[in-house]
Amino acid sequence: MTEYISSEDREKIARALNNYLADATVVYFKTHTFHWNIEGSHFYSLHLMLEKFYETIWESLDEVAERPRA
Repeated sequence: MTEYISSEDREKIARALNNYLADATVVYFKTHTFHWNIEGSHFYSLHLMLEKFYETIWESLDEVAERPRA
C-alpha cells in the first residue's frame, strides 16, 4: 500500500504520527499521575475510571508507535 503514497507524504504522515505520540504520551502520564493521587469520597470510582483510561491510552500508543517505523 505504501507504494501509492509519495515519500514526501509518507514523511508528513510519520511526523504527524510522532506528534500525536508525543501528545498522547503526555496525556498518558498525566492520567496515570491523577490515578495515583486521587483522594476523597469518590476515590474508588475515579481510581478505576482513570486506570481504564490510561490502559486504553497505552494500548493505542503501542499501535500508533509502530506506524511511523513501517
